[in-house]
Amino acid sequence: MATASQTTKGQLDWFDSWDIGKLAAARGYRDGDQEAFRRGRALVERALEMHIEAEPQDLVMRAKVHDSLAECFLVSEEYPKAETHYRAAYDLLLQTVGAQSPLFGKQARHMANLYIAQGEHEQALPFLGEALAVESSKDAVNVNELMELVDVVVNAQQRSSSDAVEAVASNHLSLKRLQQNIKSRELDDSKEYAVLCHKMSLLYLHEGRKDPEAIRRGRNLAKISVRLLRQFREDKDAADWLKMSELHLRLLDSIRQRPQTELDS
Repeated sequence: MATASQTTKGQLDWFDSWDIGKLAAARGYRDGDQEAFRRGRALVERALEMHIEAEPQDLVMRAKVHDSLAECFLVSEEYPKAETHYRAAYDLLLQTVGAQSPLFGKQARHMANLYIAQGEHEQALPFLGEALAVESSKDAVNVNELMELVDVVVNAQQRSSSDAVEAVASNHLSLKRLQQNIKSRELDDSKEYAVLCHKMSLLYLHEGRKDPEAIRRGRNLAKISVRLLRQFREDKDAADWLKMSELHLRLLDSIRQRPQTELDS
């Protein structure tokens, strides 16, 4: 693993190059100084080369440097190079820490962000599903962060074809674990959880074509959302969400009454 940063013969070691390069690139990008941004990025590129040579067995740290370099290419909209480095980091973390690690979940989210930035929402869906699987099982569960992630998944589904949504694995197991996780920590009685239930219900709605049970699950969540939001109706934000949730629940009620053949068409 990485040791404390050192300099040898007046030159930066790989850790110094990575650390300073990230900071310089971020400041250059913030200030609109392209020359400074490129200098910082070049330091990160050099850090990757040096790390591979100095610590070839430390694949987790190599993934982190790949990820930093990918971000530099992402913000400059050099998407093919960003994909090369994001993919390298993704593959290394899957190989080392595994698909349930928070590090891998974060990397899957970065892959999804790359495709979303290019308007390729269908490509993002599998990676969002992997990120959701990790987040749903984390010990330090955060309802607001989960709400944001589920919202991104729903938006990606809405911008994808029905065939693309059907082609990816269902998110049901992740959503089931998510609900169990939140309930076990007694976080299931807040306005934020009510909004999360509404968003999870939307996610199930988009999966309803390939799984009839998804509509029932979505309706159950919509009912929980409406029930909780009615307890906070004096709050303007909650009242606005309540209107949307009640409308969504009525939609799901109408869908349940349709014949399955009509849903499949």
